[in-house]
Amino acid sequence: MKRVIVGIILFLLISLLQFLFIDLLNIAGVFPDVFFILLIYLAFRLPPIHTIAAGFSIGLMNDLLFNVTLIGLAPLIKTGLAFFLTKLSENEKLLNPIITFSLLIALIWFNHGAYNWFYYIQFTDTEYSVFLHRTLPQTVYTSTLLFTLNYFIPAIPEEH
Repeated sequence: MKRVIVGIILFLLISLLQFLFIDLLNIAGVFPDVFFILLIYLAFRLPPIHTIAAGFSIGLMNDLLFNVTLIGLAPLIKTGLAFFLTKLSENEKLLNPIITFSLLIALIWFNHGAYNWFYYIQFTDTEYSVFLHRTLPQTVYTSTLLFTLNYFIPAIPEEH
């Protein structure tokens, strides 16, 4: 129960950070997905059902705060990725840490890639443009932020 309450408090704090200080996180029009980083941290600390519920809630909050045109896309993507994160957290001890973090980067890329493809494909001609100008910089920025935060607060707790 304590983990769930801590997760809810973290969710509210990250939501406040993402909403109020979004301009501080902007680098050349690229924003990290702080909500997805939170979901990664929660996946290694909460039971699977709570992680999947958090994925849906985080996605819904993301849609309501930042994208009201495609309501439901972020909850769908983040719920599916929360499921994969729970499977990764269950098998993390079997994997090399390099493989674990490579899989996290792949999930970050899929999170941005799927969302950007559905959202930006209506404004541009090519998938290459969406990948090069949106998905790749967002993936690099979010991954870099995850690795920086991981130095101070490990994403995978020691007792896990």
